[in-house]
This record gives sequence, structure tokens and C-alpha cells, in this order.
Amino acid sequence: MGLSDLLTVYGVDNNAFILDNKEDISKIPLPFIAYAGGDLVTVDIINKEQIGYLWNGKHITVAMSDFFKIWSGIVLVALPNLMSGEPDYQQHKKEENLRIIQNGIIGGIVITIFIITCFFTGLYHEPRLLGLLFFNIIGTYISYLLILKYLQIGRIYSDKICSFFKQTDCNNLLESDAASLFGIVSWSEIGFSYFISNIIIMLLFPNLNNWLAIINICALPYSFWSIWYQKYKFKQWCPLCLIVQIILWILFFVNLSSGLVRIPDWDFFSLFVIGCIYFLSLLSISKLKPLFVYKKRITDLMQQINSLKANKKIFTLLLENQPKYNVSYNDSQILLGNSNANVCITILTNPHCNPCAKIHKEVNKLLKHNKHIQVQYIFSSFSPELDVSALYLIAVYLRKNKKECERIYNEWFSVGKFNKEVFFKKNFVDIDDIVINEFNRHKMWKQMMRFHATPTILINGYKLPSNYHVEDLRYFTNLDPESE
Repeated sequence: MGLSDLLTVYGVDNNAFILDNKEDISKIPLPFIAYAGGDLVTVDIINKEQIGYLWNGKHITVAMSDFFKIWSGIVLVALPNLMSGEPDYQQHKKEENLRIIQNGIIGGIVITIFIITCFFTGLYHEPRLLGLLFFNIIGTYISYLLILKYLQIGRIYSDKICSFFKQTDCNNLLESDAASLFGIVSWSEIGFSYFISNIIIMLLFPNLNNWLAIINICALPYSFWSIWYQKYKFKQWCPLCLIVQIILWILFFVNLSSGLVRIPDWDFFSLFVIGCIYFLSLLSISKLKPLFVYKKRITDLMQQINSLKANKKIFTLLLENQPKYNVSYNDSQILLGNSNANVCITILTNPHCNPCAKIHKEVNKLLKHNKHIQVQYIFSSFSPELDVSALYLIAVYLRKNKKECERIYNEWFSVGKFNKEVFFKKNFVDIDDIVINEFNRHKMWKQMMRFHATPTILINGYKLPSNYHVEDLRYFTNLDPESE
């Protein structure tokens, strides 16, 4: 249902079927969603003997007979048309372009600072030192991917690298006890702090490069242990981990060829500076890591909350516990959306209320994405001198066609309400006794229900639960609280 609703929002025609004869699967246009093995899979390949499908980011190919054993016969077919597309695509594209520009500016500043630093430290004269710097940058990036993979965040690029090793899954190794030191700090964090500290020291303290070579030698035994553990203990390879080990040895050979592998003169201050940089890098990463974790948890929590909010039984139960008010078409004729809908959203709204203007935008989106809902407006100004605005909007609905009414309402709630006299002249409409009588019914209903705030939202007479918004009602096309 969730996938079907999502496809509907994107304007993609879709429907679900149960096939009595599973052999008819070859007649279904690819790709399609199938319910198999207790989960949803995307079938994208069908031939005489095999079926290929995507499951949890993995592509699996099995014999057709084996697939039939786990497949329930249920499918969801989606067929896009010329009107299909992402809602508010242009706005989203602008936001995406803005993020790209911002990231580009930040990246440009970082690169500029990097080049200037290389120039003033004289690194550009030493190709081998530039090579060390380059491989430390690669090590930083790979370690960063390992951290994201360890935290199960944004694993697209890391998964692509891991996919080079067929039938390999780094997640199992990264989730094992060996992925961290004494269960306190992960090896990926240690690797990231190591490489980023090397970069800082090379750029700001080039006289300490000899110490970096000695530290690199001290880190080499870890590569033996890592490879041994993956091959013999865990019996599975982590490509990202292997790349880090390769980089450690590349740094060693470059240091060796550059003549940096020698015992430097003992200098307590140099060791203190190096120790502080390494320690602060590791500590900073450990402090920043929770921010990524919390962000992921918030995302997961929002998905869980939205899943509960989309549950019709839960929503109906909450709705039944809300106060119910008498409301009918006799109280207001201002109706938007599907006139035959089983779900009627009654909104007591104020033409000059900013929250009401926001609600109107949500109503527009709701009616655009859900064709099975009706919205009833009841206007109230809560101020006699502003009654004219409510009268005007009622007159617009009664005197203008649907398309023109929608345009005027949208323009009013966005800019018109700030200068009503100019707006009235621009979109003139007569206010007669029919309009006044309609407004009096709105006022009478508000007084009888004893409402004193706008916007007030009712769903089939029940007050909307406080943890729901108008946009959440896109999940529901049919409600009958008293019978459910």
C-alpha cells in the first residue's frame, strides 16, 4: 500500500494482482514488485529457466521453480505515463543545485587553502612528498567510507567498491567485535584520525615528516593482523579494509625511497605536538560520530512515526477519542475536492490568519495527491471590520468557476490578504444577499460549536488529533470511525 501510494503521488499508474497460475508471470511487464519470501522484491529478469530480482540492494538469480516456492503470487505493477514525475520537481531541483553550489564553494575554498599551504611549505618541489600527501588523502577518504559503512549511513560508494569482490559483504566484518579496539573506538575511526593527522602535520609541520615515517612503520604490524583475521578467522574479505592496508604499505615504500625512514633526533616538543594532533583528531571524530548516529536515528524514527501515522486503524482509534462536532453541507457550501468523497475535512479558517494560509497550501497539495478527499471551508474573521474579506472569498466561490476560484484563493492566501482593497479591485466580485446568508451560516455554526481559534480542523466531524497534520491525511481515502 505504501509503494502504491508513493507511485500514485508520482503520477505512476499502478495496481496489485494475485496470479492463480504462477506460470503467467512471464506475461507481466518488467520490472514489477513481487511478494516473495515474506518480503518485497523487484523482479527485473525473466527467462525460460531463471528469474532475477533485487532484494535489500542485492541482485539474486534463481531457478524459476525455486522462485515459485517462495513467491505468494502477489505482484504490484507500475506503468508510468507522460504525466508521471516527481512532485514539485523544479523546486527540489533548485534546492539540489543550491546544495551543489554550496558544496562546490566549500570544496573550492579547501582546495585553495591546500594549494597555498603546499606552496608556502615547498611541498610542490618534492614529488615524493606530494605522493605521500596524495595517498594520505586517499586513505582519509577510504576510512571515511568505512566509518559511514560502520554506522550504516550513506553506503552507496562504499557498496560499489565492495561489489568489485563478488559475493562479498563488508557489513558482516564491520559489525563484528574485531571492528573496534576493546569495544571503545572503531578501527575505521583510528584509521581516519591517522590519515587526517598525517595531512595536518605534512602541511603545517613539514619538519616532523621523519616522525610520520616512524609512526607508519609502527602501524604496519596491524596490516598483518587484519589480513590474517579476514582470511583465517572471519574467512571473508573487506575490500575497503584491504585498501587501507595497501595504502599503509605504499606510504612505507614512499617514505623509504624518500629517505625519511631514519631515527630522528629526540625532541620532546615534536612528540608533544604529534601526540596532540593525533589525539585531538581521534577525539574530534569520536565527538562528531554521535551527530551522524543521531541524524540516522531521527530519520529512522521519522519513518517509523510516518508508518504508524499511515495506519488507518491507529488513526481511526485516535480520531474516535477526539471531540465530535455537528457539521453538514448546510453549514457551509464552500467545498473543494471530490464531492462524493467519504472523507470530509472541515476547516474553520481566517482569511487574514498566517497559519491558515499555510494550511491552505497543505490543502492544495493534499487535493492534488488524493482525489478521494473533500475539503469544506468555514470562514471566520473574529473581527467585524475584517468580515468583508470572508464575504469576498465566499462570493468568489459562489460566483467564479472552479479554476478561477482556485487561482484567487491561492493568490489571496499568499499575497492578497496583506492589501485587501487592492486585491478586491483587481479581482472584483459582487457581494449580494446570497453571499451574506452563506456567511451568516458560517458565523452561526462557529458560535454554536464555540470555537475561538483558527485554523480548527475536523475530520468527518471529529477534531484532528494534535500529532497529525493536514498533509498526513493523504494516506486515507475512506474513514468511518463509528463502525470501525
